[in-house]
Amino acid sequence: MQKFSGTTVAHQVAVAFRLTVKERHVAELLLRRTGLLQRFTQLARHTPRDPSRLSRAPVLLLRDVLAYQQTLMKSSFRMGLSFGLTSGVITTLGLIVGLHAGTNSRAAVLGGILTIAIADSLSDALGIHLAEESKGMAPVLQVWESTVATLLSKFIIAATFAVPLLLFQLWTSVLVSLFWGLAILTMLSFFTARTQHIPAWKVIGEHLLIALSVVIVSYYVGLWVSELQL
Repeated sequence: MQKFSGTTVAHQVAVAFRLTVKERHVAELLLRRTGLLQRFTQLARHTPRDPSRLSRAPVLLLRDVLAYQQTLMKSSFRMGLSFGLTSGVITTLGLIVGLHAGTNSRAAVLGGILTIAIADSLSDALGIHLAEESKGMAPVLQVWESTVATLLSKFIIAATFAVPLLLFQLWTSVLVSLFWGLAILTMLSFFTARTQHIPAWKVIGEHLLIALSVVIVSYYVGLWVSELQL
């Protein structure tokens, strides 16, 4: 019985479609990741006994491709969402604490929050977009899904930190923002741990430790800047 490998199938595809060497490597990787290699082998094994399966081959292979594409879309959305939320929380918390320690100005803190919500959201979204494009394999729709998820999640979560600043005194709003940001990070870490089937306390503790480290460093940097004779 003839055996098929990812290289063999990729070579047949490359010959049929006149692919370049780089395109052949991509085709081989896709065959392995999508499960098309196993499906191709099954079809080849059963075709001599059931020729009707050959006529259904395009449909069966297309179904596998669509299922793999849906998986990619879900993962790209989760990646953009989790990146945007995490970056929005940690970056904004560090900025709020640092500006408060350095300026003690409500206007400066509010301006920093809005800057993060707009400029940094666009910057991170562009970074995710270029990173996905540089892989050379992600579908265009998947790239844009990660980009939009990053942009919206970071913009929305960063903008929420402006609400306490508008409702409370500056010092109180900083404390409320800390509680709000750490609560979001805890929930996100919990769901991440559940998805990866690992102890939640480890993920939560690790992420909170990183966030608190950023806050502490930002606070002392703000104090240091406030003491400079500028």
